[in-house]
Amino acid sequence: MKNVENLLHSVSQELKALDIARQRYAQQLAPDFSIFNYISTDEMMLSRMIADLLNPKGDHAQGHVFLSLFLKQLTNAPHYSLLDIHRAKVDTEVLTFRSRTQRRMDIYLEIPYSDGTNTFGICIENKLYAADQPNQLIDYAKELTLAHQDHWHVIYLTQHGNEPSTFSVAQSTLENWQQQNKCTLLVYPTLSYWLMACILESQNSKVTAFLHTFSTFITSHFLGIKDMSEFESIEKIIHNKPEYQNAFMQIYKHGVQIKTQLNKQISALRNLFNVDNKQDKVLINFHARNDYSELLSCLYFDLDVKNFKVFIDIYAYPNRYEVILAERTYDLTKTYQLQDIIEQLGYQNLAITDNSRLLLQTYSPESDHHTIHHFVDKLIDHLIDFHLNEEQALASD
Repeated sequence: MKNVENLLHSVSQELKALDIARQRYAQQLAPDFSIFNYISTDEMMLSRMIADLLNPKGDHAQGHVFLSLFLKQLTNAPHYSLLDIHRAKVDTEVLTFRSRTQRRMDIYLEIPYSDGTNTFGICIENKLYAADQPNQLIDYAKELTLAHQDHWHVIYLTQHGNEPSTFSVAQSTLENWQQQNKCTLLVYPTLSYWLMACILESQNSKVTAFLHTFSTFITSHFLGIKDMSEFESIEKIIHNKPEYQNAFMQIYKHGVQIKTQLNKQISALRNLFNVDNKQDKVLINFHARNDYSELLSCLYFDLDVKNFKVFIDIYAYPNRYEVILAERTYDLTKTYQLQDIIEQLGYQNLAITDNSRLLLQTYSPESDHHTIHHFVDKLIDHLIDFHLNEEQALASD
């Protein structure tokens, strides 16, 4: 136990020293300045950025090199040596017109084989904020099959490496796709490694600067690493002494136990909800259950409110539960508008969190699950009633 205390003290002191250094040299380093502070970082914009980098004819003017590096991350990477990636076509928001399912693929790649016999299709589902839709990946697979027969691949890109929900694709079907190398579950932080590899190949300083900024945004936004110097300093401390390595493993194992318990709690809460009988569509899913770097677990509900796509999150932390309401893109202006709506419904004195969400309620870890269920279920009903009344008012105008 003493080694654990010493490790935590050493890490705390090192982080304090780094913080002092950052404050002292802030004017020279500008560590918080980024172009990503001024542009939208919703799923559509990030898809556009990724698609342009993958496009051999993209504005980066670096040819197919970025696409080649990206394909090496996929489960069927050796197969892509058969493709003429110089002639790849890349687009976003592509309609699934062949299957008549009326969906839009976030990123779609069509790559001809070198021998000219067929084309290979890749669909990237950028599942960052939105919940899965019923049969969503099944519909994408239908579209790809009609366009490319058996020559296709689906990439499911998420923040934490979550599997798609079973109402998007059955577990048995997903396992079959994976066995046939037709599906890759890709996590956002992995893109940072891809971007760093692209930096080494980039021949243009403007492109290199963008790649570096994009990579930094991903590590900061999705991993919580604001400054790589923190990561490197902590790693150095842990490796400095064998007893610190053992202490770190004790901390990690304890964290896994806590995470497992939080997952059990959030699963028990899920069993209390039945959203199928609601007046409007409500999707329910889990968040962060498979990410052991976060000591939390979350159950979230995805629904429409007026012209917003919103989430209701129930977060389980080791020391509390939180009920959060959020507009899907976490845009602060939209959060204020959502706050006005929720206050009209009688929810007062709401705090806006640092990441532009509305904190509705906090519960102790000993709270009865039925109490939390009652509050959230009633909240869902209030939001649905408001949404349907707004639609009815618009229809009558």
